[in-house]
Amino acid sequence: MAQKASKIVILSLIICSIGFIFFLLSFGTGNWLEPNANDNQGFLSLGLWEACFRNWRYYKDPTQNIYDGCRWMLSADFDAIREWIWPSWMQGVQGIMCVSLVLEISVVIVYVIVMFHMLRQKYVYITLLVTAGANFISAFFCAVSLIVFHTKALNDLRWIENNEKQNQGWSFFILIPAILCFIISGVTTVMAARRFRRDDSDGPVAIPYRS
Repeated sequence: MAQKASKIVILSLIICSIGFIFFLLSFGTGNWLEPNANDNQGFLSLGLWEACFRNWRYYKDPTQNIYDGCRWMLSADFDAIREWIWPSWMQGVQGIMCVSLVLEISVVIVYVIVMFHMLRQKYVYITLLVTAGANFISAFFCAVSLIVFHTKALNDLRWIENNEKQNQGWSFFILIPAILCFIISGVTTVMAARRFRRDDSDGPVAIPYRS
């Protein structure tokens, strides 16, 4: 691969890796929704995969259990209230975030393959374009996740006491720089693909031998 194109691929990998770190922090932490600092109700925090409470009881829970601490969404402790704490839109957000996770893992692997010249030259251009597309799709899915969560969290999670006092937490907002990194990485990957094709077409032309 041309030296200039290789440098752009390395830059794309670095930017994408930074975005992926932000993504993993958002994906794996439980602070997408938090109460205001002055709110002392039983709800503590909500993430994509866990909910945290402090001596909280849901009035629609037939068992009237007291929930204390953090639990995974699919924990048996939440069986009685799962339909309220895990609505269909939340499952949709989890699904598209999982798709983004798979896409970005694949993107990082492809960058490494291209960077270490483990791919035939004739496949590099189209591979880089597909990789850029995966970055853009991942950024789009992450943006949709933010929009859906922001729109639905305070409207549909009516089990939260005084839900008007809840705010998006740092796990929610840290996904924004991840989206920006994925977009920038996609743009630089397109630049690398175009540079590679131009440099490849400008290569030396074989002159036929004449006897």
